[in-house]
Amino acid sequence: MSIDANEIFPFIQFNGQTSRERGYEHGTILFERIDKSIKLYREQFSKQINYSEKYILNLCEQYHRGISLFSTDYLEELDSIAISSKQDPLWIIALNCRLEILNHLAFGIQNECTVLYDKQTYQLAENWDWIQDFEHLAFVNYIKSNEILQMIEPGVLGKVGLNSYGIGVTINFIDPSIQSKNPSNIPLHISLRTVLDQAKTFEQALDIFEQNGPGFGGHVLVGK
Repeated sequence: MSIDANEIFPFIQFNGQTSRERGYEHGTILFERIDKSIKLYREQFSKQINYSEKYILNLCEQYHRGISLFSTDYLEELDSIAISSKQDPLWIIALNCRLEILNHLAFGIQNECTVLYDKQTYQLAENWDWIQDFEHLAFVNYIKSNEILQMIEPGVLGKVGLNSYGIGVTINFIDPSIQSKNPSNIPLHISLRTVLDQAKTFEQALDIFEQNGPGFGGHVLVGK
């Protein structure tokens, strides 16, 4: 499968039955967009006062360990993305913990996404206010094996989406000054994917976020 480099929000379905197969599809189909995404985040990270490449990669090593202890399946999917897109595995980790990295770099308060949920109509919504260049990089992703539909950035496992049980998730930045003092080493994007993969009820979704520990990335709104 090939996609137009200029297409906005192309629909891409992953048909793989295993983590390795899904990662291979992801990296093979989206290798150009993954490369551009890494370059954009390198640039974004470098604008922050506390930036150094060594510091970024040390953080990625820390989150790599957290992911490996949490789920070998997700780690295998990330490694497969790295191999098939010919990227450094730590920079694929960086894409998946970009929220955490930016907050570690004291990204600060930004004009951010707006999320809302209407209890009467069961509508969950988000407007996506982020770097304009990502308009030509993000895509709509359907994971057939798990019946997940999401809007996602290249190289990232989980973001804004819903599953076949009607569980939906959104995400946005929050001021790092109100983050937990003891954040977990499981990136919030991994927790989002876990909810979409596993949660059948609202309570199960909340349990996953609680079990994964306090994050250092952002605010999540869950709806059903």
